[in-house]
Amino acid sequence: MHSQAGPAVTNFVPSLPKVELHVHLEGTLRPETFVELARKYAVPLPAGTASELRQVLSTVQGSSFFGAYSAMGMCLNAAEDFERVTYEYGAEMARQNIRYAEVHINLAFHRARGVDSDVCFAGANLGRDRAHEDFGVEVSWIVGVMRAPRLDSASRMRAAEFSLAAAIEGRDHGVVALGLGGEEVEGDVATFAPLFERAKAGGLHVVPHAGELAGPANVAAAVDLLGAERIAHGVRAVEDAELVRRLANAGVCLDVCLTSNVRLNVFPDMQRHPMRALMDQGVALTLSTDDPGVLGVDLNHELDAAMNALSLRPTDIERLQLQAIHSSFLSPGRKEVLAAELSAESQRIRVRQSMP
Repeated sequence: MHSQAGPAVTNFVPSLPKVELHVHLEGTLRPETFVELARKYAVPLPAGTASELRQVLSTVQGSSFFGAYSAMGMCLNAAEDFERVTYEYGAEMARQNIRYAEVHINLAFHRARGVDSDVCFAGANLGRDRAHEDFGVEVSWIVGVMRAPRLDSASRMRAAEFSLAAAIEGRDHGVVALGLGGEEVEGDVATFAPLFERAKAGGLHVVPHAGELAGPANVAAAVDLLGAERIAHGVRAVEDAELVRRLANAGVCLDVCLTSNVRLNVFPDMQRHPMRALMDQGVALTLSTDDPGVLGVDLNHELDAAMNALSLRPTDIERLQLQAIHSSFLSPGRKEVLAAELSAESQRIRVRQSMP
């Protein structure tokens, strides 16, 4: 699944200071960490060693994607586990020159297994603080309300209320937004509209998942009913030309994940992914990994793959990363500093390597 890049691309992408806005903490586990914690908590794995597991994960797709994600989440049971995986993701950020990330965390999933949000946050924030001290990277949290279509309505809403309360309470501990995740089905957005009204009143931003496994109507509902500022995925909007125009005019940003969309059969391959078409029609986009541990990719790979599969130029990659900075929930001053660093480094590399 990995695209092979030429030397100029390979030298350009890793050097850029970057921002990642669509990544799930539970899906970041390194194979070595996955194996170790799975043994500790008796979580079944499809392979016995990290190298074997890495090979298995390189081909995961469809339903096996969700199985791998759930297994990774089941490995997080104590504060020290959350600390470890957050710190290790911070180390990965530093390796890839990612300066800032907004990371989705599934508190409802952990609570259903008996792991309280206080345990999650205590560990994750200790790992975040250590990563900032050791590597200079910054992490903020997006707490997700889960769709949970298999639960009855009352149980689903109790879980959603828990996530909202935890998100609002966590504003002083790095939480910047309320998300909407879980197994997407057509027409499932309206159920959660009152929760997102309260989230906005409580000072949170709004970043729901929509338009991935369900169609453009969910993307429109995420904007109209939830007040989405960004949408995780959103790529099925391409099926509705008027919606694409609306998104472009309103500046609603789509946090796209190429490899994830292909592995989950949203699109047959990267060459037929609509990311380039959406960019050309003026839709604000960012590019992220979604679940890098599950998929065996990193942000440098995703940007590299976009250049190769979609014929993007270095200036297009710079544009994507400037959009990520602009669409993040950083302070205006921090955005200005990061944008200046990115533009200066991009110009330096392109001049040195005679790139367009």
